Amino acid sequence: MIRTLPLLLLFTACQSHGSWQYQNIPAKEIGHCTRLLYPSKDPAGGIDLEFIQGGENLATYLQVHFGPIQDSEEDPQKAKLLILSSGKKTTIFVDFHEGNQRLRLSSSQQTLLLSLLEKGEPITLRLDGYEEMIDPTSFEKLYKKLESPPYRLPFHLPI
Repeated sequence: MIRTLPLLLLFTACQSHGSWQYQNIPAKEIGHCTRLLYPSKDPAGGIDLEFIQGGENLATYLQVHFGPIQDSEEDPQKAKLLILSSGKKTTIFVDFHEGNQRLRLSSSQQTLLLSLLEKGEPITLRLDGYEEMIDPTSFEKLYKKLESPPYRLPFHLPI
């Protein structure tokens, strides 16, 4: 056990950050769930971008790991998100989800973000005190995989 601890620490320290990660998640209630994650390059000052497809529903989340996200002066129930892409700045106000470290984009905000990522150009997400440059390389391929989960049998085999 003592010998495996350094190996485990080395493995977690060498994990790749800042590239897309696709994952299948078993979910009895909805049949199948998939996740596409862009983990932050900087856990202290960056932003994770996460898409979760469950059944017919897609949800998009932003998450920080160090301290709370500040609420906006315009609307204390939302956070102010600046999206930079191709020299353009877009400001949106995003709802908090589960405290002040996670945000959930509305369907129109999600559509905007997806359209920017599908263009294939890097985008920057900026919250008060947090920033992440998203590299869209391999996004489109993995997003298509997210939209069409693997075939599932119409019944469950007993285990």
